[in-house]
Amino acid sequence: MELYIPSLLILFAALVVIAGLLPKLSPFFIATAALILLVYTGYTHDVMFSDEYTHSTWNSVSASATPLMLTVTILFMIGWLLNLFTGYKDNFFTVPQAPSTTAFYRR
Repeated sequence: MELYIPSLLILFAALVVIAGLLPKLSPFFIATAALILLVYTGYTHDVMFSDEYTHSTWNSVSASATPLMLTVTILFMIGWLLNLFTGYKDNFFTVPQAPSTTAFYRR
């Protein structure tokens, strides 16, 4: 319950700033402030989670998907080789070509 009142005060202060102050500012100032805040939050995020980023790489995430990716790749290669050497043709229906509109102008 102790965190409820301060968070409401922060939301109220944000409402006052958004409704009262932002419409009076120029778009250039708002964009500059947003860029500065974005850079600052990126920096603080990097400082806070730098230890996690050093221990976690994209290799550790993709290691669990490696058997599935190898299986799918091998199955695609087998299918491609079977199609290449057997010469299988698809028996799909062919749609007749529509008459061209230029044939009407030649009459």
